[in-house]
Amino acid sequence: VGLFSRSTQATRKLREESKQRLGVEYTVIQDVCTRWWSTYAMGNRLLTLKDCILILNLRGDIETNLTDGQWKVLQDIVALLKPFMIAQRLLEGQYYVTISLVPYVLHKIRTGLNEAFDSPAISEALKAVLTKMLLKFVEAFGSGSDG
Repeated sequence: VGLFSRSTQATRKLREESKQRLGVEYTVIQDVCTRWWSTYAMGNRLLTLKDCILILNLRGDIETNLTDGQWKVLQDIVALLKPFMIAQRLLEGQYYVTISLVPYVLHKIRTGLNEAFDSPAISEALKAVLTKMLLKFVEAFGSGSDG
């Protein structure tokens, strides 16, 4: 992400490549520490642009140092953060009562964590993290089948 923040040429090439391959001019999203779900947005956009970034790298238009393993870690992190992003966006509502959404939000987080855990694409390291997260979640909010 830093490369595209520093280089207008790299950003222009990425936009052109994404327009050609995805039909939309995309660029990267910068993580913002005051926006709780921006890490998810940044990672998800990078995954969307992965092929474009790899093509630009192969052509020599940009230089990236992300390994296949790092792309996999990013994919795992995005899967892990997705249920929390959904919950955060729901609870950011200004035009509706959000307290009534708490049971639904807890259900969505639980479902998202379970789906991520059951995904055949996740790494063993993420599975270990998810196991701990699910245990803590059940400890704090119950199993969801408690009636």
